[in-house]
Amino acid sequence: MTVFATLLASGCKKLAFQSSFSRSITDTIDAHLYKTAWQYMASRSKGTDTTFKTFRDGIIYSGIDTTLYSQPNHTYFFLSAAGCKDMWAKIKVNGKAATSFNSYSKADLKNYFLYLIVQGQYSHYNLPINPVTVQTLAPPGTYTSNSPTFTIPLALGIPAGSPVPSNPNSTMTLYVLNNSIGNTLSYPIVVNMSIATTATLSSATSGNNVLVITSDLLATNGVVDVMNGAAWPVSY
Repeated sequence: MTVFATLLASGCKKLAFQSSFSRSITDTIDAHLYKTAWQYMASRSKGTDTTFKTFRDGIIYSGIDTTLYSQPNHTYFFLSAAGCKDMWAKIKVNGKAATSFNSYSKADLKNYFLYLIVQGQYSHYNLPINPVTVQTLAPPGTYTSNSPTFTIPLALGIPAGSPVPSNPNSTMTLYVLNNSIGNTLSYPIVVNMSIATTATLSSATSGNNVLVITSDLLATNGVVDVMNGAAWPVSY
């Protein structure tokens, strides 16, 4: 998206020289959506633009309270169509890859979508280059063990059969990668990965987790970020 490219060019070029959360940034394009996150998702789920149709259909199926996408002061992680397929392939149901969101129980799916909503607004404007722990809306205790009906993958380099790290408070870590990935992602936001493992990154969906491919979209009630892969609800 042109919004992403311009935002990165204007909003991230000084990251290497800044250590505080305070930044003075001038964008050359208006990143405001002039609608809520839910309205934005709906607007891109019909007609010729079906970018979020699969994701929105999954949200409806899960039974989550959709008014959460209109409440103020949140950061929302949306899955593109490719991100939905990445989730189905990697987060298994009884040892098998999912074929759609309907492969998951509504309860598992609802909790996961709650995990993709963060309290507070985070973007290149206030995220540092060191991991920050943020609170999601997923209920505490959801990810203390690896459920057979929603099996979180092991990170690269972790021996088969090892336990997945417990995430008792359903938190997430975020930071801005102080680097570029190829010529397509400049200083992307990283979800749930230690800086020590960034050497494994070669694309938006490599390594232990995924990168935000479109960031800092300003809804009237918060920030919208888009991912091409499913964020695992634990930090490695």
